[in-house]
Amino acid sequence: MAIELIDGKIVYGDGTILKAWCNSFKKMYPYEINYLKKFLNNNVSNTELWNKLKRYFINEDDDEKLKEELKEILNEFNYNLNSSGIHLLKLSLISSRNLKKVIGRIQLMEENITGENSISIIDPESRHMPDKKGKMGLNYNYQTVTDNKYGFRLVHYITNNTNDQKEIKRLADMTTKRIHTDNFIICVDNGYWNPDQLKEILKSNTQVVMPDDADASRKTKNTKQKQIRKKTKTSKQRRKTEKQRKKTNPKE
Repeated sequence: MAIELIDGKIVYGDGTILKAWCNSFKKMYPYEINYLKKFLNNNVSNTELWNKLKRYFINEDDDEKLKEELKEILNEFNYNLNSSGIHLLKLSLISSRNLKKVIGRIQLMEENITGENSISIIDPESRHMPDKKGKMGLNYNYQTVTDNKYGFRLVHYITNNTNDQKEIKRLADMTTKRIHTDNFIICVDNGYWNPDQLKEILKSNTQVVMPDDADASRKTKNTKQKQIRKKTKTSKQRRKTEKQRKKTNPKE
């Protein structure tokens, strides 16, 4: 602001869904994460069991006696762990270094647990949420605030929330901290509507500009209608081209 590159009077907040580059099927549920953590902590010093599990999973020992000895614990694994959980278990059996990595990964997964939703074992910070096309997958909700003057980005972060509804207060607070004043106008779309958070913001000097629900719905409806018309027009053009091609080459 000192060299007038940032105005700081009007800012724009928005959220963008970014695709997480990880396998959507490599995930675990909170109860599975909790079970694996407890099992590792309770049995890592049990050398006899650890060696037997190594023989079974790492060395792929088909000894029937070994299978019988591990029958109860293997059934327990099948009940409490999916394939991703078994994968982490196998990694922890390879070496003490791998065990530390797996425990660290479990801790990171625990930090990102929200309710009963599954967590990616590759990228625990990603979340199952719909993208702009409505397709479900592992994505990020990337939030930004940009200044009105030259479009400089003032704030950016990734949130674990699957929509923008809980983000307006955080955007306003982080912008206040960045520009050292709460005397500004923040413009956002209707997806940020949250009466409780808006009440808190209005206690400060910050003003929020947001379209009402009817305007937002009309805009969404018009966008969908344009997309439908565009698809219809494309289909008609394709049929017209096909007819012209058949007239030109009647033997086809």
